[in-house]
Amino acid sequence: MSPEILDLLRALLESSAPVHPDARELLVQLRDGAPIDDAVGARATVLAAALRERRRAEVETERKYLLRGMPPEARAGRSVTVAQGYVPGDRIGERLRHVTFDGGEQWIRTIKVGSGMSRYEVEEETTRAVFEAMWPLTLGRRVAKRRHYVEEGALLWEIDDFTDRELVLAEVELHDEHQHVPIPAWLEPWLVREVTGEGTYQNSRLAK
Repeated sequence: MSPEILDLLRALLESSAPVHPDARELLVQLRDGAPIDDAVGARATVLAAALRERRRAEVETERKYLLRGMPPEARAGRSVTVAQGYVPGDRIGERLRHVTFDGGEQWIRTIKVGSGMSRYEVEEETTRAVFEAMWPLTLGRRVAKRRHYVEEGALLWEIDDFTDRELVLAEVELHDEHQHVPIPAWLEPWLVREVTGEGTYQNSRLAK
């Protein structure tokens, strides 16, 4: 069994994350130096893979670009209307988002920690009642936009046309920081520059 898998499993055992009793038993065996036969190795590999997927799902990695206007291809695609606000906080940013689309609407709470290209993110859908109770906390820290989606190969581009100011941003979510991002032909004429990591273009900074 690779040292990477062992380190991953030990980290899980030492964390406060909830772990199934069977998995915890396996982790204790590994920590205590139990012999690693084929069965134990297989169970550990599966558990490590599940942990990797959970960690990947909680880390948002994206690139962001400033555009000079709305590409026609983006305007022609599917879109949603987004109203989002930020609950005041220094180290932890909580975002409230109301999304409306053809046939429905959603209310979403998101916790984000960190800055730059990769950030820790936990998101869950909430109720209208919870959203409306918390929304007043975001007064003076809000943005409004129309988000357009364009699929390009294996990537999904999100084009944000802000409705409370003259600003258009493009975002694309990645598997990791090293993934290559080819700029689509339909986007290139509208591209001003990449602004990933620039605080000026973070939604929390744009909120007013």
